[in-house]
Amino acid sequence: MELRGRALYNLLRISWLENPKVRVKSWQVEDYRCLSIDQLLSKLKELGIVLDQKSFEVYAENCESPEDLVEYLSADEEDADKQDAAYLVLFELWRRLLPYKQSLSVFCDELDELIERYDQEGLNEEEVLQKNLKDLEDILDETADLSGSAEKIFEDLSQFCAHDLHGFLYDYISDQIEIGEETYASELINAFYEFLPDKKWFDLLKARLFASMDMEELNPVAERLFDQLLDHSDLDLLFEVAKCFACRSDIPLFMQAAHRAISLIKTEEQLQELLALVAEHYRYLDRDEEEKSIRELIQKRKGKDFESLLDPLDPVLHFVLDMVT
Repeated sequence: MELRGRALYNLLRISWLENPKVRVKSWQVEDYRCLSIDQLLSKLKELGIVLDQKSFEVYAENCESPEDLVEYLSADEEDADKQDAAYLVLFELWRRLLPYKQSLSVFCDELDELIERYDQEGLNEEEVLQKNLKDLEDILDETADLSGSAEKIFEDLSQFCAHDLHGFLYDYISDQIEIGEETYASELINAFYEFLPDKKWFDLLKARLFASMDMEELNPVAERLFDQLLDHSDLDLLFEVAKCFACRSDIPLFMQAAHRAISLIKTEEQLQELLALVAEHYRYLDRDEEEKSIRELIQKRKGKDFESLLDPLDPVLHFVLDMVT
């Protein structure tokens, strides 16, 4: 997916923070949020754009977004790096000086910032993130009322986000279920479900939600989920299903997920992940002997290259198959 707006630079900075060895230019990953207005204007001057705060606001009033503004002010700039560096500075000035004039790229940039802080456990006031999620819901609803399919609208908006928006929503709603906020989790599922191109993951959330609230309602929802999995085999999703039910009494659901996953396993890492899930399930069932045999098997395979491809005739595959049949 092609990223738009500031998303590319947000992604570049996130990657650089995770791995400082990534080759970048300093202006691409600078934290512009930490700079003062005077410092930002000074950087613009170095790039050949001379503005003060008042003149910036005058120019910005005639533009719809930071992207329009940089195109207007640096249309004659032939140096692509200079134009992009100017964009990052102008974007931050816009974000700070024109909070009442929020473009889609500015909204998604703020959402990216909140998601990153949440992921790094640095978000002190979660209400701010929840407000932004409500704003996101409103933007999607309003756009859907005007034109286009709901799924295409979500896909287009996601291009302005450095984070995987679908993945974040799944993880965040999952966290809400785990801490007992079932009502809020249900509201989020209902708010975003129609917009998601791949609904299987949210069907899993629904299954978990019903499982946490009413055991009798679990089977119909889970049955629909598994029917979808039969048509669209997704190993990551099967693992997630197995994780959800590894420590529950829904033995058939765990066994079905693990059994279906076996035929999709290709690498040593995937095999060891499945072995760990099966061991955890037997631990929950107090089946000590079975758990012990699996943990011993995991210990024997330590040191193997996680990326190595499995031999389809590896006896361990048949052993695990017997354990989940």
